Amino acid sequence: MNDSFFKLIMILGLISLLLIFCLSKTEALFKSLYASENIQGYVYQQPVERDDGWLTASITDYHTDMSLIIEMMDRAENKDFGDIHGIIIIKDGKLVLEEYFRGIDPLDSSQRDYDWDVLHYTASCTKSVTSALTGIVFDLGFLTDMDEKLPHLFPGYDDINWTDGRQNIILEHLLTMRAGLYWNENPADPNNSHDPMNQSADPIKYVLQLPLVNEPGTTWLYNSGLPILLGGIIKNRTGNYAHIFAEKHLFGPLGIQDYFWYLYPNGYPHTGGGLLLRPRDMAKIGQLYLQDGMWQGNRIISQDWIEKSIQPYTRLRFSNSNDVGGYGFLWWLRTINSNDQKVESYFALGYGGQYILVFEQLNMVVVFTANTHHYPGPMEMLKNFILPAIPGQADQFTRIYEGAPVNDGGLSWGVSWADYDNDEYLDLFVTNFNENNCLYRNNI
Repeated sequence: MNDSFFKLIMILGLISLLLIFCLSKTEALFKSLYASENIQGYVYQQPVERDDGWLTASITDYHTDMSLIIEMMDRAENKDFGDIHGIIIIKDGKLVLEEYFRGIDPLDSSQRDYDWDVLHYTASCTKSVTSALTGIVFDLGFLTDMDEKLPHLFPGYDDINWTDGRQNIILEHLLTMRAGLYWNENPADPNNSHDPMNQSADPIKYVLQLPLVNEPGTTWLYNSGLPILLGGIIKNRTGNYAHIFAEKHLFGPLGIQDYFWYLYPNGYPHTGGGLLLRPRDMAKIGQLYLQDGMWQGNRIISQDWIEKSIQPYTRLRFSNSNDVGGYGFLWWLRTINSNDQKVESYFALGYGGQYILVFEQLNMVVVFTANTHHYPGPMEMLKNFILPAIPGQADQFTRIYEGAPVNDGGLSWGVSWADYDNDEYLDLFVTNFNENNCLYRNNI
């Protein structure tokens, strides 16, 4: 009996060893298969058409160097470029690349999976939208003179001191950031200008009575309060708040049905940085400008306004590069050095890495959404991956900046903001805003 027992123990032991061996091989095989999937990395798929006005095509139709695109996407997934949330490329009027990533929401710091239908905070890209709305106001005849002065544009503010030189501020100065009014754009500075403006019962009045520190028209200084004045002018001249005007004359014609715009308690939208859009709709703004104000055969903005908007009224420098650029009507201009070529661009730019970039030479629009202060991230993706990957005639023309005055001071983007803490800025931005003071529109 003892022999039988020991034989049984030995057989069971052998079976156990065999099972362990088999399980170990299975686990190794599983890990090998999983590892091989990871090694494959990014796999390109043509974007889906969603009945939102965009036709799609394959990026491979444009002789694209897919090795660069794959490497860029793998590195973006790995957060090598910072917290990138979305990348869109429009080529020849078609959506050819659309990718989203998991990231940290810039407004509430929550982790979320970004996708095509998620509204994203555009930050100061809002300014470029406000510029577009101002152009439509001109096109419709509600404004006729770019030299019209502030006292005529704001007749209800008789208690403002209009005798110290600010009476010479004209509409063009608001669009070109050359009003001469004091402004502290530094979000990390407790004495910044955002906080008191957002807490003010009348943000327009707050901006109008800022100290005059430079003769109007002489010095460029980035000032998020000036687009607030443009929102006031839109209301004064058209009778509609800027967001209502946008529904009728910009968002509606572009088929932008879902958006979110922060409102001040007095009903005015934050036209300097309060708009949330889907990335696909951000791309429509860029495509509208690329097509000289046309969308699907319909004129939305005059070609004359588009051309004026992307002229350099000030020359600017860009840090950590030899790129030159300028500033138009609330649009940035930049000659990007990429792959031994100079590529002209103009773009809307928002805090945290929001971009709507337009490349006339390449007939291309690129959109980034993000929550990153690694500002070279999106530009690195452009210079080292996107622009070299997609061929085009990049040397057809060079934008001339010599006629524009040099920026003598103020904010040189990428120098002054590169190391600021996002949470501090957001504390400033969301002060005096809540769900009850927000506008959300869909199904226009």
